[in-house]
Amino acid sequence: MNDKGRVYQLEVRALRKQEVENKLRKHVGRIYSLLDSHPGTEELEKERDILDVIKEELNQAYRSYDELLDDESAKGAAYRYFDLCDREFTECRMRLNEILRSIEQRKHEEFESNRQETKSNKSSRSGRTKVSGSSRSSRSSVMSKRVEAAARAAKLKVEMKYLDHETNLRRIQLEKEIALADAEEEAIKLVMNEEVKKGCEIG
Repeated sequence: MNDKGRVYQLEVRALRKQEVENKLRKHVGRIYSLLDSHPGTEELEKERDILDVIKEELNQAYRSYDELLDDESAKGAAYRYFDLCDREFTECRMRLNEILRSIEQRKHEEFESNRQETKSNKSSRSGRTKVSGSSRSSRSSVMSKRVEAAARAAKLKVEMKYLDHETNLRRIQLEKEIALADAEEEAIKLVMNEEVKKGCEIG
């Protein structure tokens, strides 16, 4: 690629980068506004999925832009701005996960409360049978989410292992995503442990 072609491509990729930056910030703002209306789990999970897709678009746009930069000061400036966007994404996604866990915990507590009321009107044997089934179902749901989180972390770690020719930008981004996935798995594990503990107390 000659100098003229390189300059043109750099402009094109810079515009694409800016477009996705604006797209990410707009969606982050949309999510924070949505949280004020107390949305349901399904809607929050949908918004989180969209956020993840936009973030991957941002990663690709920055990698593409970074490939054409040969000036270290320009690379440094680009990464600093990328880091700001990445922090906004990370904080928003963690907030979403906190809300989702809170909703799941509230649903679980409401279920337990209703189960206790039902149990008082039935025999203790019937009550124990219901507790056992619902407890297994709840633990299975949480276990499934933990497996997904662990699988995502494992996938990122494998990608990191074979990342020999990528830019430092992508390597740093992967490290952040791995930390986020590990944190999510750890949070789910804590919820599982709490449910197991409650199950033992009820039993």
